[in-house]
Amino acid sequence: MSNPFDTFVAPKDEGALQTMIKMATEVADMEKVKTELELELKQLNTRLNTIKTNDLPKMFADLGISEFKLSGGDTLKIKDVVAGSLPKDPEKKKAALDWLDKNNCGDLIKTFVELDFAKGEDNRAKNAISILQENGYVPVVDKNVHAQSLCARVRERLKTGEEIDLETIGVYVGKTAEFKKGK
Repeated sequence: MSNPFDTFVAPKDEGALQTMIKMATEVADMEKVKTELELELKQLNTRLNTIKTNDLPKMFADLGISEFKLSGGDTLKIKDVVAGSLPKDPEKKKAALDWLDKNNCGDLIKTFVELDFAKGEDNRAKNAISILQENGYVPVVDKNVHAQSLCARVRERLKTGEEIDLETIGVYVGKTAEFKKGK
């Protein structure tokens, strides 16, 4: 069977060809605008994040307030935030898991074992975990902590004053300005 792309023939209808050229040009223009808008959105999100997590919390603290209502009914309120997840870099992830394990947070760690089986090997899949090495399989074993569980534990430890290495486990603790649209 021949490749259908090898047999492409330009349309003989000049109007169809002009329409195709016009559409192709429009696609190229739209791709350029899309790229520019994506960059602009990235810059906007960076600036918005800086204002919400740095500038406004500092100003509110300097003024001794935690909430501010704008004339249109919109509200800005400073709230505590804990956000993050384990680092993606394997060495940093291992260090974070080790830290959690050594600091009474090992119960958060989940172990994942993944095996790929061909179609029709359902029975082998059910028995594989216990007989893995006997059959020559090499499992991919991964450990992880759900981001919400990690953040919840950080909040608990912060409340009780227990030690926590935020940088190692990849968690941010700070304040953010929460915006609520007025009615």
